[in-house]
Amino acid sequence: WGSSCPVMLCRIVEKSDVPGLMSFRWWNPKANPSDQAHLCPVITPAFPSMNSTHNVNQATLRVLMAELNRGHTMAQEAQTGRVPWRNIYTPYRFFDQHKHFLELSVLATTPQILDKWGGWTESRMRFMVKRLDE
Repeated sequence: WGSSCPVMLCRIVEKSDVPGLMSFRWWNPKANPSDQAHLCPVITPAFPSMNSTHNVNQATLRVLMAELNRGHTMAQEAQTGRVPWRNIYTPYRFFDQHKHFLELSVLATTPQILDKWGGWTESRMRFMVKRLDE
């Protein structure tokens, strides 16, 4: 996958010469080194075009690819008539498939504090998952 082959619904519109829009940064792996590191870019169709999957790491990419492959296999089996199409809509039994997981609750006295702590906690979780994966 990688930044050389992003998923896009339309081409990226660059509005760097329009007053009022010049300060916006859009996804551009040629100009922004951090964009080159994205593992599976899915680019938003609205300006400014951004990568909606910028938080995907090696661990989540493996899960994403495994699920895409599982879905592809299920669709092929339904298309060839080996299984009925309704099997595709069978709920995924998360807790049967994943014996170990972490649930984290962040509490705060105000929405503003929750927003700050939530963002901080999410960033620390990303670092923790990356380190666990190494």
